[in-house]
Amino acid sequence: MIGRIVASISGQYSISDGENIFSAVPRGIFRKDNQRLMVGDLVEFNKEMNTIEKILPRKNELKRPRIANIDQLLIVSSIDKPLFSFELVLKYLTFANFNHIHSEIIITKTDIASENEIIAKITDVFEKIGVKTHFISNKTGEGIEEIKKIFNGKVSALMGQSGVGKSSFLNMVDPLFDRGVGQYSEALGRGKHKTREVILLPFGGGFIADTPGFSSLELEMTKEELGQYFPGIENLYTGCAYSNCIHISEINCKVKEALNLGILPKVVYDCYIKMSNEALTFYRR
Repeated sequence: MIGRIVASISGQYSISDGENIFSAVPRGIFRKDNQRLMVGDLVEFNKEMNTIEKILPRKNELKRPRIANIDQLLIVSSIDKPLFSFELVLKYLTFANFNHIHSEIIITKTDIASENEIIAKITDVFEKIGVKTHFISNKTGEGIEEIKKIFNGKVSALMGQSGVGKSSFLNMVDPLFDRGVGQYSEALGRGKHKTREVILLPFGGGFIADTPGFSSLELEMTKEELGQYFPGIENLYTGCAYSNCIHISEINCKVKEALNLGILPKVVYDCYIKMSNEALTFYRR
């Protein structure tokens, strides 16, 4: 039989065939060949022997969070507690682009926004760089019905720092998920981890992956790669005069031209410059 791994705990894997959940363990050949199973893997399994026989080819895989075969990555961030960060969200979006995975943004806790200006600015910035943004109130649930539609028939993964409200959001999507909700730590300025494992939850003919939150993400890419995959810049860099343009001091740079014309938001360019200064300097072979 063929199924999808939906959870993994201590070497035991839960596999869905679309109707039922089976428990199985990998055959010894996986350890011998150093093959590591991931949540999201499509596998051949023997339900009589309760063994996983083979991993089918993956269309994609992520190391953090560890998950395979996803259709879209949904970047979850909050207006406050923790405070919204353009830099962090842009970093997540770059990560998705680098892995060739469609991404959208979900902004939670709009009910605690101190002013509407930040919501308007977020909307304007991401609209200009072509990234779809959804807003939801954790208090009233406003916006949740529209967001539910984006999950239909797809394998989606939620990604975001601890405390932004991923588990609360999932419980609004479907109360039967009953995901544990962490608290926000005022002293540390970040959320407390509640989700400790990657798990696929069935919804709308597909799956939604709840993933552990984290406070930082390192982009292991060169300056040139950053320019190719950074949102808002990825569609401009091919028009630059130099193929290795990194959009800082070069002449005839389409990115700086877009910035000067107001097409590229300054906050996006500023975040790009900061990440470019931190990017790897080697060239990939």
